[in-house]
Amino acid sequence: MIPERALAALFFTLGAHGAATGDFGVLDLGDLARRTQKAQRTIRRLKGDILAKGPPHVAYDLKGEGYACYHMHRPLLATPEGLDIEIVANIDKEFSTGSSAASIDISTSTARVDTSSSGLRIEDSTTIGAEASVTVGFAGSGATVSISGSQTGSNEQNSETGQQNELREDVSMTFECPAQTTCSIQTWTYVAKLTGTCPQVPTVDPVCFDRLVQGVGSSDEFPAHEALKNFMQANLTLPSVNEQVPAWAKIGAEYYNMTKKNNSPAGKVLPSKLIGNNWWASEKEYTITWTENKPCDLATPLYQDNKTPKRSQVIVEYPDKLFDKRMVKRDEEQTPEELGLKVIILREFLD
Repeated sequence: MIPERALAALFFTLGAHGAATGDFGVLDLGDLARRTQKAQRTIRRLKGDILAKGPPHVAYDLKGEGYACYHMHRPLLATPEGLDIEIVANIDKEFSTGSSAASIDISTSTARVDTSSSGLRIEDSTTIGAEASVTVGFAGSGATVSISGSQTGSNEQNSETGQQNELREDVSMTFECPAQTTCSIQTWTYVAKLTGTCPQVPTVDPVCFDRLVQGVGSSDEFPAHEALKNFMQANLTLPSVNEQVPAWAKIGAEYYNMTKKNNSPAGKVLPSKLIGNNWWASEKEYTITWTENKPCDLATPLYQDNKTPKRSQVIVEYPDKLFDKRMVKRDEEQTPEELGLKVIILREFLD
């Protein structure tokens, strides 16, 4: 039988400031597990993967007559301090040994993802999320997650608050839980949370634009075609082709102002750097001021390239006396390991 103290910890989120369900005085099981060396190592790895692939972004089509080839690219520009990884824990099995050690069989691993809080939120309550067909991705990576769709197909539950996805796997493992210890077998999934600013960056598909011009039978409407022929394989942010095409300059004037570093007019610009699927102007040569660059935050579950959630199956092991107020000194400076709590990683799928 699971003791009452363990039941209180069956479902919880291990966030930066998250708390386990239930009151354990100063101690917080979720926070303790997150602060273990094993959990922090995984968090550092996931943060490194995100930062190495460029800023997350939202992309959507511009609507209206004459905008067929234009898209809006909204990168979330965050500092490393603006990135956090939340751990969402699902309890696969929980066992308290009592006076003697016991052997425990593990037969399943269930990863749960709740997309109800996923989305990009921009200052003034503008929200792009589950209700919109937009894409959130990490530039330069093949893994792009659609907030509006399910990424795991095993089991889906729609509710008023969002969509919950579940990936259940059969496993076969045995381990020994020490005496007077609670062993919690958990499957962790991960949510990236970022805060920063989200400028509106208009882009144009040059191939689409070229075909559109060809369709109306005019070769004079795209005078920069020869100059841009080496940049046709990706979208062009309009500052990267500043003043190259009158139609682009007209649209771009609504979204940005651009100068050389010495504050003189930028003039005609050619693309300098390809990030993901977008060409950008040189940051060393030009200064760009965006018309709209509001504070924003993003929350999105993390997935592997095969569209299954990034996940770890772990054992959270802690002595029964951990929550005994008579025996344990409540010291917030103590590490989880000093308090006797440890995390054992059984399997990880983080690529």
